[in-house]
Amino acid sequence: MSLFQARDWWSVQVSEDEEFDVGCMCVANIDNEPSGANKIITGSYQGMLRMYYPKQKEYKIEDLILENNMEAPILQIAAGRFVQGSRENCMALLFPMKLSVYMVSAVSSGGAVNYYSVAQAYEHKLTRPAFNFCYGTFGGIRDRDYICVQSLDGVLSFFEQESFAFSRMLSTSFLVPGPLCYMPKIDSFIICTNSMCIEAYRYQVLAAAADNVDQAPGREGTSGKKVQVDWSTNIGEHARSIEVARFSRSLSTSQQEILVVGEQSVFTIKDSGGIRLQKRLAEYGVTASLAYKLPPETPDAPPSHNLILGTSTGHLLVFREMQLVWCARLHGIVPVQISVETINGVRGMISLMDCRGKVQVCYLGTDPPTASLVNTEMKELNYDEMEEEHQELLRIIRQTHGEGSAEPEERLVVNAQVPQVLDMGNEDDCDADDPVGRSDGMVMQLTVILQVTLAGSKPVENVTLTL
Repeated sequence: MSLFQARDWWSVQVSEDEEFDVGCMCVANIDNEPSGANKIITGSYQGMLRMYYPKQKEYKIEDLILENNMEAPILQIAAGRFVQGSRENCMALLFPMKLSVYMVSAVSSGGAVNYYSVAQAYEHKLTRPAFNFCYGTFGGIRDRDYICVQSLDGVLSFFEQESFAFSRMLSTSFLVPGPLCYMPKIDSFIICTNSMCIEAYRYQVLAAAADNVDQAPGREGTSGKKVQVDWSTNIGEHARSIEVARFSRSLSTSQQEILVVGEQSVFTIKDSGGIRLQKRLAEYGVTASLAYKLPPETPDAPPSHNLILGTSTGHLLVFREMQLVWCARLHGIVPVQISVETINGVRGMISLMDCRGKVQVCYLGTDPPTASLVNTEMKELNYDEMEEEHQELLRIIRQTHGEGSAEPEERLVVNAQVPQVLDMGNEDDCDADDPVGRSDGMVMQLTVILQVTLAGSKPVENVTLTL
C-alpha cells in the first residue's frame, strides 16, 4: 500500500470495445507545431487512429483533434524523420502486413487551426506478418531515420526510408519474437532470444551477410558471409523490454548501457555484453517500463536516465540506479505503456495507457488539502478559561521537568522477626478434625513479631491494623 498517489491531470476513455497493447501509444510533436507542443497518438487493434491535444486539466471533446479508421490492426506507432529530404517528424504505423509512413499537418484559416490531416508519404508491403519495429541512424547516417521490422518468425527487414534494403534471419531455431532495440554507439541491434539470451548483431555484419531468408537448408551463405552474433549474454529469463540508456551514474560521458527489464529482474548490460548490475523484482508484477531522461546537471553533460515501472497492482515505481526512490498508487488503471514528456508546457508529465483504452496524464507529488477545519461545536468558547488552563498545564510541565519525581513525605517501614524454631505447647483438645498441627501430642505454633514504623511530619490518628 503506497502512501502517495499519482495525481490525475487529464484522462480519457478512448473506446469501450477496442484492444491496446505495448506500442499502441506515442507522445510527440507529430504535426511539427512551432511551439513544440506534444500530442498523444493512440492506435488500436481494431484499426482506429486517434490524436489528442490536452490543453487544460480534465478532458474536453475538443481535445480529440483526429480520428481515422485505418482498416487494419495498428501494432505500433512511432515518430521520427522517416521522409527523405525532410527533418520534420513523421508518423510510422506498423500493420500486420505493411509499414506505412504518414505526414500529419494542421489546416488553418484565419490564424486558427480548423482540423488536422493525415497524408501518406509511402508504404512498404511485408511478406511476413510483423511483430514490432525499431528505428534509428543505422550505419551512422545523419539527419534521418531508418526502420527495422521484426516478423513473427524472427526475420529482420530493413527499410531505408522509401527503399527496401534487405532481410536477414538471425536464427534457424527461432520460436517467438521479443523486444528489439537499436544501439547507435556500437551500431548494433539488441534482441532477446527464446533461449533467454541477450544478443547483439552489428548492422554492417547483417548488411554484408548473405541472403538467408527463404533459402533451402544447406544452401545459406552461398554468395556471402553467414550472420554472426557480436556477443551473447544469458540472463536466465525472458525480457519484457530492452532500451539504451545511461542508467548507472558511474558511466563516463561517452558511455551507454543496455537496460533490460525481465520477468523478475532488471539488468544493466555493458555495450560489450557483460552484466553490470542486476536487481530482483519478483514481488512486483511489471506490466510496463520506461527509461526516461533527466535534465542534465550541466549544459555539456549527457542526460542520465531513471527507470519507471507500472505494476499489475496499479502502482508506479521510480528507480534511480537500482534504488526505489518513489512509489505512487494509480487510480483505476494498470498501464501497458508509459511515456514521460512535456504536456501543456509542463515537463515530466506521465502519460499512461491500459489494455482497455484508458489514457491518463498524471504527475507525482502531493496536493494541499482543499477542505478547511470547521468547528462543529456550537457553544461559545471561553478564551479566559482556556488561557488559565493552558497556563496551569505549562506550570505542571515546568515543575515536572525542573524538580523531577519528588519523594513522598511519609514513609512506612514494616520489620518482621521470625524465630528459627517452633514453639511447642500442650493442648487438651485432641479432636481429629482440628486443623492445628501436632507433633507427639504437642501443638506446633510460631510467634512472629511485627514492628510497624511510620515516619513523617504529620501526626497519625485512628490507626487500624488488619492481619
